[in-house]
Amino acid sequence: MVGVQLPAAEHLGLRGPRFGGSGVRSLLGVESRPLLATALKPMGSTSDELAATAGVLAEAVREASARAGTTARYLPSLNVPAHEVLQRAHQANELCVERLLVLPGISGFDTMRALIDDDELALPIMSHPSMLGSHVVNPSQGLDHGILLGLVNRLAGADMVAFPNYGGRFGFSVEQCAQIRDE
Repeated sequence: MVGVQLPAAEHLGLRGPRFGGSGVRSLLGVESRPLLATALKPMGSTSDELAATAGVLAEAVREASARAGTTARYLPSLNVPAHEVLQRAHQANELCVERLLVLPGISGFDTMRALIDDDELALPIMSHPSMLGSHVVNPSQGLDHGILLGLVNRLAGADMVAFPNYGGRFGFSVEQCAQIRDE
């Protein structure tokens, strides 16, 4: 699918992003520069090894932030079974987490929408594309990059969307990245 026409958002019954790009930028105090995200993925590590790696990374981020005059933010991943996502999100909120990372390819786009609609939670949500790649890998079938990773994420309420970059290990083209950004 390379194009879609939708009725007005109010007819879809979807709230959409709570904060959106401009709201997230306002919360971060960043008006125009790019916002970058990276992930800590020491696959196969024990809990102790992960904690040590996270500590080293956290210290490096603090030092870099101090030198640059910026502040990095942590987004815990809600990579848990769908029935646990809301509970874990509220637990993170109680621990003063300021934003969340959701994997709708694992927990579902409607799970992300439920987080956005939860007025007690009221946190910015970043969507991560894990497990969504098979839907966009073949241009003759599946969905357009912009529709799935851009539009559908926004309809489900993502304030921010992480997606592979041009030249990265997933081989997205400049045009595909632009489609995602534009949607």
